Amino acid sequence: ECSVNLPDENTFTPVTEQPAVSATEPLSVGRITLSSEDLETLNPRQWLNDNVVHAYLHLLALKSEIKVFVFHCFLEQLWRKEDYTRWKYSKVQFQDFHWAFLPVCRFNHWFLIAFNIPERKVCVLDSLKSTSKHDEFLTHW
Repeated sequence: ECSVNLPDENTFTPVTEQPAVSATEPLSVGRITLSSEDLETLNPRQWLNDNVVHAYLHLLALKSEIKVFVFHCFLEQLWRKEDYTRWKYSKVQFQDFHWAFLPVCRFNHWFLIAFNIPERKVCVLDSLKSTSKHDEFLTHW
């Protein structure tokens, strides 16, 4: 089982409605540049795209007190097809990290596979409980 410490719910301010997001200039978040099209996926009733997810996870990793590595979501697609030939992380020293995150989008729903490296544990963080999805990913990895 994975345990992730989340902020106390009293630290969040409830949001009833947000103004629409629009930008004409690209926005840099760490090493990731978001285009105006990327930012528009933050608007209501839009599908959140992978660039926004990665920018947010990289921002969390940057602000974290422990070292976090963020995989790109395309890696899950390769692994699901059992294509291990395109491993792009041979120079990464994973033992230097506490967590590694792999965002996954399946059937238009995002969830996160979190690897606790020192404890050698893997967990699936998902707002929609799905035993079959968890079993599939935990068995595969």
